[in-house]
Amino acid sequence: MLSVELSVADDSPLPIRVKDSQRKVKESKGVVLFDRKLGRIVQSKEWFRIAGGITLVANGQELPSELDLKMETEVAIKR
Repeated sequence: MLSVELSVADDSPLPIRVKDSQRKVKESKGVVLFDRKLGRIVQSKEWFRIAGGITLVANGQELPSELDLKMETEVAIKR
């Protein structure tokens, strides 16, 4: 199972903090292509979706919100 952690560094200049969150990885998939002759990975693709509730604090006010984030990466290694 995949887990997700969201935080803002204590020394961040952003005027916002994360108070509480209930995010989960809702979907994920990926492909890794390994070349036996070269003995290494030559291509990888990953896709995932993180969603859930989150409470942010800005200027002393709590801001209940929803997060729905989709990310996709693709890496091809040149020979």
